[in-house]
Amino acid sequence: MRKLTVIALTALTIGLGFSSCKKDKDSNTTFTGTWNVNSMHTKASIGGIPFEDTTANYKAGDATMTFNEDKSFIATDKTDAENNATGTYSLSGNTVTITSVDMYADTTVISAQYSISGKNMTLTSSETDADLNASYELNISLTKQ
Repeated sequence: MRKLTVIALTALTIGLGFSSCKKDKDSNTTFTGTWNVNSMHTKASIGGIPFEDTTANYKAGDATMTFNEDKSFIATDKTDAENNATGTYSLSGNTVTITSVDMYADTTVISAQYSISGKNMTLTSSETDADLNASYELNISLTKQ
């Protein structure tokens, strides 16, 4: 389920892309379109004790996030179908919020910061729970198809 959350964040990051000053429909800096997931790095701790620090690398086309102009998205992972999801996204400044539903009908809502440079996008999300002294960080690297 953690990978699904990561995919949702990836989708969120893609949605946060910004367009250039030109009105070029083929611009590689727009949020909408299909993005290849290059890598996802997750880091988590509870009570100050690390329990996860992993990086997953993907071949081009193995994991993708598609952000449509109608604010819908599709996350596809050919290496693990449990990571596939559909949903919606919204953009506000450089923050994307993704609401995804996975194959088990579980809903996840994620907010992430994004940046786009040419055909590359990064998505970063972090969460903390002061009561549990817990933290979770996610960084996703993507390339536009």
